[in-house]
Amino acid sequence: MRFYRSFILQISFLFAFSFALNFSYGQQSIKGKIISQKNGKPLSNASIKLEKGPKGLVSDGAGNFEMRVDNRLRQTDSFMISSIGFKTLKLAISDALNQSKFILDEESKELENITVKSYNNESSEGSHSEVTGYFRSWYTKKTGGEIGRILYVNSDDYKLERVRFKINNQCDTCVIRLHIRTLRNGIPDVDLLRDSISIVTSKLSFDDKFSEFDLRNYNILIKKNKYVFVSLETLHCNSINNAPCSLCYIGTEQGNFLYRQKAYSDWEESTEHSIYLRMFYKY
Repeated sequence: MRFYRSFILQISFLFAFSFALNFSYGQQSIKGKIISQKNGKPLSNASIKLEKGPKGLVSDGAGNFEMRVDNRLRQTDSFMISSIGFKTLKLAISDALNQSKFILDEESKELENITVKSYNNESSEGSHSEVTGYFRSWYTKKTGGEIGRILYVNSDDYKLERVRFKINNQCDTCVIRLHIRTLRNGIPDVDLLRDSISIVTSKLSFDDKFSEFDLRNYNILIKKNKYVFVSLETLHCNSINNAPCSLCYIGTEQGNFLYRQKAYSDWEESTEHSIYLRMFYKY
């Protein structure tokens, strides 16, 4: 009987120890600060993802983040950080767990032959009506998701001036980031913007006119991309005292739009209506 009790205690101890190990591993987190190699400044709103994980997140305003690691993932699986204008950092989970600083290198910009060109003619593409007819409710937290539409520009070389959109924002403030992407087989692909361009919007109703990105000081030149995907990413929304709030992207015409719910999700298409987007440019 004494031997039996001792055996049971040993088995119970081993089971508890094994469970503790699994629980501890399941609670491991990759956390730290993301900084620019060039100037040592923190990178906010960088996209963070486990290659085999279902969800991603973004860094906060100080470049900090914390991501939990599922105990079903292998230590050799990949952990990735990406940000506009920087090379994607890819590490094994085992290496990422042992780091507190994650340094991103800037993407190299090839120097092209300099040609002087005057962009004197102005035009625009996209929505025409500004009368609210539809709306698409959207997430108010950090998701990395985007919503936008494909625009055709009848020029091989043009300079972006402004991008206009309409929202119904019942939060006190929302931070929205702009993306201009190339297309590959009709699917949004590489972001042409090298800067993270965002604006802060306050409360807006369905009847308010529009919000707008002013791009004139960025000197953004688009070449050989007549079709571009213009999209909006909601970084986060806030209300006083953390009160509930809502955000809707407004549509004014029938058509379609593309969206994805997370930074690494597949793109989906809605054919019910389009969202209001208008891009102004010079050529």
